[in-house]
Amino acid sequence: MDYSQFPSQAPTRKAWQGMMNRCYTPTNKDYPGVGGAGITVCDEWHTYDNFLRDMGEKPADSILARYVPTMGFTPSNTYWQTKVNSRTNRLYGIWKGVKRRCGMLGPSLGRADYAARGVQMDVDWAESFAAFASAVGEPPSDEHQLDRIDNDAGYVPGNVRWVTSKDNGNNRSDNVYIEMNGRRQTLQQWCDEFGVSRNLVGGRWRLLFAPSTTARAGCQQIDPATGAVLAEFPTVKEASEATGIKRGTIQKCLSGGNATAGGFAWRYMT
Repeated sequence: MDYSQFPSQAPTRKAWQGMMNRCYTPTNKDYPGVGGAGITVCDEWHTYDNFLRDMGEKPADSILARYVPTMGFTPSNTYWQTKVNSRTNRLYGIWKGVKRRCGMLGPSLGRADYAARGVQMDVDWAESFAAFASAVGEPPSDEHQLDRIDNDAGYVPGNVRWVTSKDNGNNRSDNVYIEMNGRRQTLQQWCDEFGVSRNLVGGRWRLLFAPSTTARAGCQQIDPATGAVLAEFPTVKEASEATGIKRGTIQKCLSGGNATAGGFAWRYMT
């Protein structure tokens, strides 16, 4: 049928077709995070007229959204959400970026180290941009980034804050930490405090803690709370592949540059 005869219904039908494709067409780009994740459309809505009856015509600048992301498209779980342009709304782009990193736009799009550490986004925030925006507020400036206070916890209420790019860098899981005179700070923080070049000190630090002949040695993954050995690996590379933690991050911990890597302590096997 040529839906150009019914211009008011064409956008609604397009939204319905898009919903069906995301749930039942494996070649659709959104299928991995929707139908591939077990999300379905209620039987009644397999017929367009029933969908139109329950949802009404699509409002301008809106998209289909679900209140609970783990549940399917049903009359009680689906609504028209006002569309926000990520190109013009920076906070919306940040929201989409967090969802992508946490694997909520498809497991293959998520970060492996996030999955390995169980870093997730609050379910309500993931489903509703409005809920996320209300909780975190607008970034204070274009220089501010959304940061997690506890780097091993998720994007959840009480664990996020707006920081500058330098502050965010100081909270990375692969940072080099140095303890001196009873104080423990990142290499960058010590450089800032003493007014020295990060490149100069960083280069010398890498030489001091170069893995050298131990790079291929076996290593142990340690529970930092109990000291118990959780796993043993023949090489650092295999430890990285098995845990999803970056190889360089583990090596820094093994060399003494970091206390932990991926939330675990590490040591070479002797």
